[in-house]
Amino acid sequence: NGVWARIEKPRPSTLDTWTHRRHGPNGNPVSRDQVIQVPTGVHWLAGPQWPTGHRKQAVPTVVISRKRLIYVFQDEVENSGKSALQDSLIVRDAFNGLPLWKRKAPSNYLVADGDVIFTADQRGNLSALDADTGELLTAFQPPRTIKVHGLMVSDRFLLIGSGDGVICMDKESGAIQWEQKISLKGKNQFIIADNSIFAHVDESRRGKGSFFVCFDLETGREKWIQPTSDWAKSSPDLILYQSGVLVSANKEGNDAVSARTGKHLWSYTYSLIGHGGSYAKIMAMHDLVWIHTANTQETKQYAWEGLDPQTGKVIKRIVQPKEFSMKHRCSYDVATERFFMGGSMDFADLETGQYSHFHAGRNSCATASMLPANGLLYTFPQACGCYSMLRGFISFNSTDHQLTNSSTAHLEKGPAYGKPLPFPVQPTDWPTYRHDATRSGSTTAPGPSQLKVVWTQTIGNKPTPATTPEQQETGFLADEWRHNNGGLLTSPVIAGGCVFVGVVDRQKIVACDRAGGRVQWQYTAGGRIDCPPTIEKQYCLFGSRDGWVYCLRSADGQLVWKTRVAPQDKRILAYGQLESIWPVHGGILVHNGQVFCLTGRHAAADGGLLLHRLDLLTGKNLWSVQPEDFENLPDVLNGDGDTVQMAGLEFDTLTGKQQKAS
Repeated sequence: NGVWARIEKPRPSTLDTWTHRRHGPNGNPVSRDQVIQVPTGVHWLAGPQWPTGHRKQAVPTVVISRKRLIYVFQDEVENSGKSALQDSLIVRDAFNGLPLWKRKAPSNYLVADGDVIFTADQRGNLSALDADTGELLTAFQPPRTIKVHGLMVSDRFLLIGSGDGVICMDKESGAIQWEQKISLKGKNQFIIADNSIFAHVDESRRGKGSFFVCFDLETGREKWIQPTSDWAKSSPDLILYQSGVLVSANKEGNDAVSARTGKHLWSYTYSLIGHGGSYAKIMAMHDLVWIHTANTQETKQYAWEGLDPQTGKVIKRIVQPKEFSMKHRCSYDVATERFFMGGSMDFADLETGQYSHFHAGRNSCATASMLPANGLLYTFPQACGCYSMLRGFISFNSTDHQLTNSSTAHLEKGPAYGKPLPFPVQPTDWPTYRHDATRSGSTTAPGPSQLKVVWTQTIGNKPTPATTPEQQETGFLADEWRHNNGGLLTSPVIAGGCVFVGVVDRQKIVACDRAGGRVQWQYTAGGRIDCPPTIEKQYCLFGSRDGWVYCLRSADGQLVWKTRVAPQDKRILAYGQLESIWPVHGGILVHNGQVFCLTGRHAAADGGLLLHRLDLLTGKNLWSVQPEDFENLPDVLNGDGDTVQMAGLEFDTLTGKQQKAS
């Protein structure tokens, strides 16, 4: 009756956020999220797929609230028609990946606090921004310039690490509550826990030594101060708080001191794992402090060892199997209360001791890593070529998808079903991607002696990029489309006197007259089209990212049939558009009079890939098979003899049985 109803899904209590660089202000990179486990599928994707700035540090800062993914990205923007590099502060919906707003980043310092983002610029100007809109809520104006090097929020306080020490401000008004003028190591080495601030005062260069000090969070009153020289050979790094203990890292291992008195409790030395191993990569969960050693119990095996926080004795070990290959990375490790997450998307289960690897994605290098929050695992662009993977800004989930064969229940007949129209395809035509079923990319037909433009036809408008600050802040979907790798148009195919081309983001197939370029017809599908159609006799066949295969009449573009080959009708957001979890990839192969297509994003995601055989005349799905011993991205199908091939795999055209590649 013209009344809108709003339905809200309650947020499960088992989800967690990631509001600071190392999860929270206590420095422990462990999420309490109970939903995300070892990832199995894609929840959403966004671009760009490759870093536009530093290949390893394109995302220097990420925080995640209950609703928003907030990060700084070394971006490429258009300014007066030219591309320019810019550090951008970008906010996306955490659950579907849609961009909410973008603006020039004031710095790399970010903290998420509910619906507020705290940040600071290089001049020490502190700001509170609305996380939904990017609008300025409060511009703090301290009585003097504060050079910010660290930023944390705890309760009603905003804590700043600077060259002058630690400053505590009211997060609502910006009024300074107290400050301690101390020489912070790195100008930012402090953590917050138990209504206290623990800081590392480092004056070793002045010959005065190194100290751990504790201040009351409310008043700034010093509770205790203890030198580190009694137990540390050099200035340690203060890492985290756990169970009344402060844990630090040195050049040989880790130390712990009492958070109540500062008294040294224990030291633990161990062999560091190679390539990215660090004594700072420690974490705490289930009342144990966990370290990663390369030689547990002198066995030369990697293991996570859980230490008693009061004594430093090993209580539990999660030993990495010798046959499991794991290579540490330069990004820091993270965890949930059940899973260690590190290496190259490697996971160790604290409950079962099982180690596993997720092949469809990879954590980014150096800074962003991978972050578990909101029941998802977020990853970010990186330029490493370790293995074949999905790339970009991606959130993965742990949903268990069971692939099932499609059936005629997913077949829809169009108005042209059973009503063919003549459409003569000539031997000199180019009717499919790379000319023929073998994808030879060649023809025996003669080419022109001299190239010249015969006609030009505009069939797909280029999305307008966000060029002004106002446009950039709105996060236009045009930018999302632009980040989807590939051109605005597919390559063309030519048959029966027509040129056929796909307009990728507009989800259209357009047929133009070959002689003059006049548009003959166009057809809009339900998703992006990433490959040109295949013209087989009077039929125009193509696949779409909506998970369907379409068969049109080549003469007039009328629908003959369409078949959903995606195993389920489920959608995700990908580069600003709805797509099937299992899109049709890489075009349609017609071989030996039968139609073949491939669905899925990666063999290791969402249950994997499916190869399908359809009947050309009816669209009926004759069989669907899953490639075996394959853990890569999908590839273009080609046919030869009695087999269909994909990325070195071969399948019998009649049965779908996988064969040993010849």
